[in-house]
Amino acid sequence: MGIRLAKTTLKTEPLASRNHEPWTGAEDQMLRSRKFSNAELARQLGRSKKAVRHRRLCLGIHNRQVSRPWTEAELALLGTVPDRQAAAMTGRTLSAIRTRRITVLGLSCVSERGRRWTPEEDQLLGKQPDGILAKRWKMSLGSVASRRKKLGIPSYQRNNTQCWTDAEEKLLGTESDVKIARQLGRTKKSVQLHRVALGIPAKPVDWQAFARLQREHWLRRQRQGVALIDPNKKPWTPEEDNMLGTAPDAVIAKKQGRTEKAVSSRRRQLQIPIFGRKVRPWTPAEDKLLGTQVDAELAKELGRSPVDLRRRRRALGIKPFADNGWKPWADFELRLLGTDTDQNIARRLGREPRAVSYRRRLMSIPVVVEQVWSQTELALLGTMRDEKLARQLGRSVPAVCSQRVNRGIPCFQSKLHLWRPEDDNILGTRPDDQVAALLRRTTYAVAQRRRDKGIPMFNSRQKRKNG
Repeated sequence: MGIRLAKTTLKTEPLASRNHEPWTGAEDQMLRSRKFSNAELARQLGRSKKAVRHRRLCLGIHNRQVSRPWTEAELALLGTVPDRQAAAMTGRTLSAIRTRRITVLGLSCVSERGRRWTPEEDQLLGKQPDGILAKRWKMSLGSVASRRKKLGIPSYQRNNTQCWTDAEEKLLGTESDVKIARQLGRTKKSVQLHRVALGIPAKPVDWQAFARLQREHWLRRQRQGVALIDPNKKPWTPEEDNMLGTAPDAVIAKKQGRTEKAVSSRRRQLQIPIFGRKVRPWTPAEDKLLGTQVDAELAKELGRSPVDLRRRRRALGIKPFADNGWKPWADFELRLLGTDTDQNIARRLGREPRAVSYRRRLMSIPVVVEQVWSQTELALLGTMRDEKLARQLGRSVPAVCSQRVNRGIPCFQSKLHLWRPEDDNILGTRPDDQVAALLRRTTYAVAQRRRDKGIPMFNSRQKRKNG
């Protein structure tokens, strides 16, 4: 028997006031009818929209929003006004308007200008760039391009394939390629290629004229009241050079009245380190050690970063240690390949693991997989730190950590607190924040555990009524 929503006898309460009450059979039957949306049911039942959606998912009922049938007036409106305007007039979404217009009615869109395309506008498509036409018609570039592609009109292309005349070839080399291309209506590349093919040299740059134009530009900006610094008028003084590196570049630029880029460029030119960075100079003893060990291990020994060490080694032209065969392989090293994992052999020989793997593959030696874990080793997981257990078992730290995580074993002295039966009994007897403070857990963890157990939230009003 169907249930009409208008005749329901349930008392309408404020939104989300009945979320913690059990669901009745009448409410579940309304959900199964699938005649109303979640918002309508939430408003009539006095529950939140999230609670209605969660209850439907628990019952295995897919939410099906009731679509409003299209009227003749709405269908006649499509294609006559822009989609956004039609969506606002009909109270529907923009995607619904576009889907109905394209897939069902097969109508073309109307531009945001509010009128259809005229034959004169269609004839101009492809004859001029889309950007110029869009600016002339006061519309978006995408609308012009979409209309042109719909009519099958190719995009505007400059006529660079036309034959060169004698007058045009005489202009080559007299001015820059950019000016000639702009004058002839061609691209810069076509002008440059044709000039090179004819063996005409490019016009040399008049640096005096360029400097004169730059000078006039600076003077013009100063007359306009723009605070600019003329580098020709303000050379660097020794006092300004002494300030470099004593503060951030932005602060020094503000004090000296220069740009931050100019200050940074001058500091790098004088090889002054940046402010706040501790630079330790390289000693001759450290330079002698470069290339004798792996960069990572030598960096730890010297107390430097691997990046700085690698940059210093490359600047001195020193080859890396054991990098894919840079160091010759001895006979006893080759005999060790394939007897253990590449990581263990690399650690034993002081080489990079990738170098060991590369040499093993060249000799067609099969790879050695790490040995299977025994029950004794598995029993030790979680009893001590992964680093200590890895040294004790002779395995890598990632292997020990991966084996422990895959078996769900918490790490040694972990902060993970397991839930006890007495902790579950406290859930729902008081607010979640008080329970979290009592159990020394987060409020989110308490609320999540309570929801997993199906325990309703503590309701102080209900407790007072029962008391």
